[in-house]
Amino acid sequence: MFAIPDLVNQDRSLRMSSHKKLYIISHDRHTELSPPPDLLYDLRCVPNPPKATRETHTGQSPQIRDGLMHDPKFRELLEEAKAEIHGAMQAAEEMEEEDETAVRVGCLCGSGHHRSVAFSEHLAQMEWPEDWEVELQHRDLVPEVKREKKRERERR
Repeated sequence: MFAIPDLVNQDRSLRMSSHKKLYIISHDRHTELSPPPDLLYDLRCVPNPPKATRETHTGQSPQIRDGLMHDPKFRELLEEAKAEIHGAMQAAEEMEEEDETAVRVGCLCGSGHHRSVAFSEHLAQMEWPEDWEVELQHRDLVPEVKREKKRERERR
């Protein structure tokens, strides 16, 4: 196993607010998130984009994202996730933690490069309550993680 960097503190913020945070994290199926997410979406039920497209693009590219939006299952999962995340945000606000109110959403697929990344990107661009900060993280697209995964594959 390899060490996963703490991306919760290293990633780009999409919106700024007080202490309410929505973390959206894409990742592969092999290495669990730490801390574990409050909600987890498994995108392996959505067909992979064509191999030629996957070889040259990640889920951050319009080619992958637009292609997946044509899949009814992908769109259905997005709508389900939106409703569930709103519910989790309301529940988290009612708990009123001292330091931070947070909802962590994990989005996984096979490699953590395509379907989960596209799904996470779409989620991050949705309208969320103004007082929530959204942090989008693509754990398996981070250079250190990509290098470590490559070394791991070479050892097999």
